[in-house]
Amino acid sequence: MAGHIRAVRVGTNTDGAYATPLGTVLETNSGAALSGDPSLSGSGAAGIVLGGGLAPISAPAHGTAAPGLPGRNGATGVNGSDIVYTGPYLNGIVLSNPATQNPATVAAGGYVTNRTGAHNGDAVYGAPVYPWTVANLGAITSTGSFSDAVDLAAGGSVTNGQSGSAIGSIAGQSNGIDIAGSRGTVTNFGTITASGAEYYYFRYAIGLGVHLDAGGSVTNGQSGSTGGLITGNDIGVDIGGSGTVANFGMIEGGNFGVALEAGGNVTNFGRIEAVVGLGERFGTTSAETVTNAGTIIGSSGTAVQFGGGDDLLVANPGAVFVGKVDGGGGNNTLELAAGAEPGLLSGLGTNFINF
Repeated sequence: MAGHIRAVRVGTNTDGAYATPLGTVLETNSGAALSGDPSLSGSGAAGIVLGGGLAPISAPAHGTAAPGLPGRNGATGVNGSDIVYTGPYLNGIVLSNPATQNPATVAAGGYVTNRTGAHNGDAVYGAPVYPWTVANLGAITSTGSFSDAVDLAAGGSVTNGQSGSAIGSIAGQSNGIDIAGSRGTVTNFGTITASGAEYYYFRYAIGLGVHLDAGGSVTNGQSGSTGGLITGNDIGVDIGGSGTVANFGMIEGGNFGVALEAGGNVTNFGRIEAVVGLGERFGTTSAETVTNAGTIIGSSGTAVQFGGGDDLLVANPGAVFVGKVDGGGGNNTLELAAGAEPGLLSGLGTNFINF
């Protein structure tokens, strides 16, 4: 047995393809051939492996990650995350192995983009094998014409930023966050943007800040003294199935601030700019509820447009509507909520119609 042990590392595996999360690697000097794993031999970092199944620490990263390898359970201030990406990752991140890549966190200061054509240029792509959980404390940016910053193909959840801090940026050329295949959940304390112009590429909508194709929920939370921001050139938040939106910050879109295609609820304590549209352009007759304790500023003269169901509008004292509020079809109700201070709602029958 040639050589001698020169260093001991107790650490983590850098490649999500290997099953053993933790182990001890004893480095040997040149010429050594010591191994506790029959698949490994030689010298350097692959000297002795205790714990079974670990790749050499110098092994390449899983997926399309650029140098700047992920560590597991390695970031301070992140609790319970299975894999932490510190970046930069210039060729995107592909989530394909739930055993080692879920949940996944982009650490504060981390940067992810995709300079390749893989997965349509998406910066973070979650393969359609699992409902992924992704947290972002850094910056995720896509650059391709039809690329999403975060694209989860089998449902899942995305948390951007953290309460009390302005960190967390997700910016997509096509969509900021696109979750399809199953219901999705998005919680935002930072910034989510989509710069793509309104356009339909095959069946894919372009210019959506957040798109939950199969329904779900979006919470745009308060972050310190400023609220989270979600913006899209076409729609700020678009939910294909039934959905729920709670806004404490700012949501804005070129055509719609919020669009619920199949019914649901919108609660606004912050500011929504452009129409809150609930099914009117999608032909739904689902019941919908809008509760406004903040400000909704419409576009083209309309602030809220309900669809054909039996809908409810709850106006809290101090609520502001800039533009017409249309109950649409069905048997609709306008409710004036109680509060500590009196409120004033003007334009009943002119600005507020079909209730």
